Formats: sequence, structure tokens, C-alpha cells
Amino acid sequence: NKRDVEANFSSNEKLQAKITQQDLSSPGEVPVTVTNPPPGGGISNALTFKIYNPAPVLDSILPDTIPLALEPKPLTLRVNGRNFFNGSTVTLNGANLRTRFISSILLEAEINPSDIKTLGRYTVTVINPSPAFASGPVYLDVVNEASAKQMAQKAADGPPGSLKGRILDTYKKPVAGATIKIKNIAFQTDSNGNFIMNSVPSGKQHLMIHGETARDAESRYPTIPLTINIEPGKINEM
Repeated sequence: NKRDVEANFSSNEKLQAKITQQDLSSPGEVPVTVTNPPPGGGISNALTFKIYNPAPVLDSILPDTIPLALEPKPLTLRVNGRNFFNGSTVTLNGANLRTRFISSILLEAEINPSDIKTLGRYTVTVINPSPAFASGPVYLDVVNEASAKQMAQKAADGPPGSLKGRILDTYKKPVAGATIKIKNIAFQTDSNGNFIMNSVPSGKQHLMIHGETARDAESRYPTIPLTINIEPGKINEM
């Protein structure tokens, strides 16, 4: 790509070149040439080295079950996974949704009333920008109002539990001031990165770790989504 890189001579038919992570940071087609020194020498013909975005991995969506409303309104779908980019697109049954990039592990997509007209199971995928790769599917279940209320009541009937844990950075140092949130329950980690949340509804819950509130002027932490299972009447450890 018109930049010299270090090369090791192996034979008249083979060279080995060293490239950095920065060289691979942007997808595209990169021309590669070899220049021989004088006398004579010169520049070879170019071959193309293709750099692709990694394939997105989709772990979960929130919500994963919704009622088919009599008076429908737009819905924000949170998509959790990894290898997301600014330009990644969430699809619903193959149709592109308006997508907002939050971080490499979180996207938000807008579902309009016209996107969901019948009961059933809808396929959700993520497509990364060109050169494009698609994730495997997860599913959004659209149920009637009675089923949705029954599911919500069943979850509410169980006794709550507690959740405790510790938030560390990539260097295993505690992160103070990060906000842990489940529904309307929020707690900030202490100076040692510890937290405990009481009265958490039992069953599968979607948890958000908001790193932007951390008390660390030198670092920036992302928003991290997790899906956890809260056992009733117990202190659950994360």
C-alpha cells in the first residue's frame, strides 16, 4: 500500500514481510509489490492482499419476547455480542433496521410497528460493513398480550435474589464508580470494585455495566451488557 515494510529474504522465490496490527485496522484491498535494489531491479507487478472485518458474534437480545400490541409503537432492541463496528447493521427477518452503534459489544436497533405484524418467531442477525460477514441468528418471539402478561406474572411471583460481584479492568485492577443496572435497580462499585444488589427479580435478567461513570480520569470504560440468571432467595455471584 505504498509503504515500505521490513522483509526477510528466504530464497529467490520467497520473502517474509512483517506487518503490524495497525496495518490490519481497516478493511479493504491492499496492493502488495516487491522492489529489488539497483543496479537493475525495479518494482514488481502488484498482487492484492484482502483485509476483512471479523464476523460479528451475536449473544443475546433485549427484549427477546414482546407482545403483539393492539396500539403498536416503536421499540428499541438491544443487541449484545462482539466484533461490532460503526456501520454494523441489525436485521429482522432479513430486513435492515435503523441501527445505532454503542460499542464493539452493543448495538441498538429501532423496530417500527410495520416491521412486526403477526405472531411468531423473528430472526435477528448482525451484518458488519463491507467486506460483509453476518452473525448467526438469535430469535425475537412475538406473542399475544395474554401470554406476555402470564410470563411477566410468573417472573414476578418468584422471590427475589441478590447479586454481588467485583468489576476489574484488563490489568486486574478494581474499577471504582462503575454503575451496575438491572431494570430500575442500580448500584455503583466501591473503591475495591465490589458491589451487591438486593431485591433483584429472579430468573433471567439483562444486566448493564456502565463504565462511563467510573472514577478514573485516565481511562475510558465501555458499556457492557450481560445476561445472568438470578436464583431466588440466594446471593448470586457474578
